[in-house]
Amino acid sequence: MNETKETQAVSLEVCASRPYLVHGSTQPPSVVAIGYARCSTEEQSVESMAIDYQIKRLEEVCGVGNVVRDEKSATKCPLLKRGRFWEAIERLRALPRGVERRLIYTRIDRLARTMGDGETITSLCKEGIVFQGLDSGEVMQGAQGTMMLNMGLMMAQYEQQLLGEKLEAKYRDRRKSKSAMNRPPFGYTLKKFMGADGIKFRWVPDEIQFIQAKQLIQSFLKNEGSYNKTLSECKFEGMPKTQRGLKMWLTNIALLGHTKYNALQTRSGNNIEKQIFENTHKPLVDQDTFNKIQIIINEKLEKTTKKTRKIQPHPLRSVLRCPDCGRIITMSTRCLLYTSDAADEGLGVDLGGRRII
Repeated sequence: MNETKETQAVSLEVCASRPYLVHGSTQPPSVVAIGYARCSTEEQSVESMAIDYQIKRLEEVCGVGNVVRDEKSATKCPLLKRGRFWEAIERLRALPRGVERRLIYTRIDRLARTMGDGETITSLCKEGIVFQGLDSGEVMQGAQGTMMLNMGLMMAQYEQQLLGEKLEAKYRDRRKSKSAMNRPPFGYTLKKFMGADGIKFRWVPDEIQFIQAKQLIQSFLKNEGSYNKTLSECKFEGMPKTQRGLKMWLTNIALLGHTKYNALQTRSGNNIEKQIFENTHKPLVDQDTFNKIQIIINEKLEKTTKKTRKIQPHPLRSVLRCPDCGRIITMSTRCLLYTSDAADEGLGVDLGGRRII
């Protein structure tokens, strides 16, 4: 297949941010770096600046468009199960021989937090992929490199477990005193009271957010349960900004004025049952409105589940790849693939990658 000058210009523009194509040249550089930024949840990604700070630092090293953004918990989702991580690895694997491949991250805990992921990183290092932390340095080969990697992962795992133990102790203390947890739902603020049996925490209505929360609920009911329309209409400061966050807020019985403590298994193996304390703070909605919201959410979930079951995977899924950057072609990317017959007639198939003649 031969490329025309016009087609080549288009392909360079499309793939400028892909693994090795540089604007104005089809020759790969000697070193290619792909950044990897991670936070634990979608809510953290939207409501916090932590991942944006990571991306800003990584783009200074890797270039704009060469940073992969991931929203997976490092403890619940190991490297082997992170699709976005392997997307970055596949981009590096697709590079031609002779190009040094580097995966850049800010700190080791942004990459992994468990000792089990050390084997995955070590095996990828043997493939020639260099792992480098902006704050922790390069992962070296050999016995010393493995030791330093495991020590870094051990410290990250220790930090995570220590934080979990602190939260568990706080959770037990709040449950015992029937106090609210630190982070109040939208519409409330946390207040500390001194009672006869010690310090207690309660959720009290926020002067502004409580009114905005009622408007958010009315907007959800008016839009017949459409998350997107509700989020586009209401843009209050501090409100849930994602569909998942909005759904969790609407299903929280705190809106009824109750405090719920989820079932908990302590690190020593003891199981603590779920508890609900009623009428602990001022409700946002009455029982009828809350039930109506739950019915709407459940109906939407059933429709989505049925629709998902009907969709069959495409036979070419994960098969087609861009000939320049090597990335898997998906429906989210745009480009035209021309066959020799179709090119004469100006016809093309939108496959997502680059224009080929």
